[in-house]
Amino acid sequence: MKRTTAIFLAIILAFSVLAVIPAGAAESGDWEYELNDDGETATIVKYTGSETDVTIPGEIDGHTVTRLSWKDTGEDFDFHGVFEKNVEKVTIPDTVTTIGIGALMYASGLKDVTIPDSVVKFEEYAFSECTSLKSVVIPDSVTRMGYQTFESCASLESVVIPDGVTSLGPYLFVDCPSLKSVTVGKGTTQISLAVFKDCTSLKSVELPEGLEEIWEDAFEGCTALEKVYYAGSKEEWNKINIESEEILNAEIIFAIPSPDDATTSGDESTPAGATGVKTAPQTGDVTAAVVVLLFAALYISAVTIAKKKKER
Repeated sequence: MKRTTAIFLAIILAFSVLAVIPAGAAESGDWEYELNDDGETATIVKYTGSETDVTIPGEIDGHTVTRLSWKDTGEDFDFHGVFEKNVEKVTIPDTVTTIGIGALMYASGLKDVTIPDSVVKFEEYAFSECTSLKSVVIPDSVTRMGYQTFESCASLESVVIPDGVTSLGPYLFVDCPSLKSVTVGKGTTQISLAVFKDCTSLKSVELPEGLEEIWEDAFEGCTALEKVYYAGSKEEWNKINIESEEILNAEIIFAIPSPDDATTSGDESTPAGATGVKTAPQTGDVTAAVVVLLFAALYISAVTIAKKKKER
């Protein structure tokens, strides 16, 4: 049911994009831009230069640049991101608050992107098919990550999702075969449909204590997944609505020991469902060990004295 709903929403999104992105853009130097609804700020839609290391301007023709977005070419479903394949490094100015729909899509040569703390939102397909991007630092200011934001980022190896993001949108990291580790922020309560689908190298994921649901197919095709580090207890884990069967095949390691596990020590071979947190030795155990050692020392001393007396 949720899969059908997500597909339906995707279709609505596709047609809504056609309605909200105005055709035509103004040109200024190596940039094409469109004015936003307020008539004062601007959205960068195209870079026409040839540099491989590019800094996006914070102002263009007197208009503050607040958004990046793909360009509507006027042809049905013919969209292009701001940059072509040759661009390798992009620096985004601190005037930008939104990395919009398909903004860096198809920038297959992009290896490094600097995102300022001013950015609060990644819209749909924002980094889709940035196949050379190995890592990206997502600022703590980001609170929304849309549908298929990092789809098919073939070289992406790790990602830390900010605490302010409450929901991971459908297919967010779908088909990222090099992704090995993921840390989900403390504020996330929902991992929706097929978020990590076909991330075949994903070995570990850190999940927050406040997580409430994991939708179906969220980890489908994650054949290398070995460990899930959960910030809560086993009891809290059991309350999560988990529809993704794949995640249950991994070893679940809990940060908070359950009452039944309070005196046991976890290690790397901890079975799924058991605490993986090592507990400190109890005070009583230490005291008992000291007493045993003292008695042993006294016994050895007594035997030694007795032997010496016989020798005399």
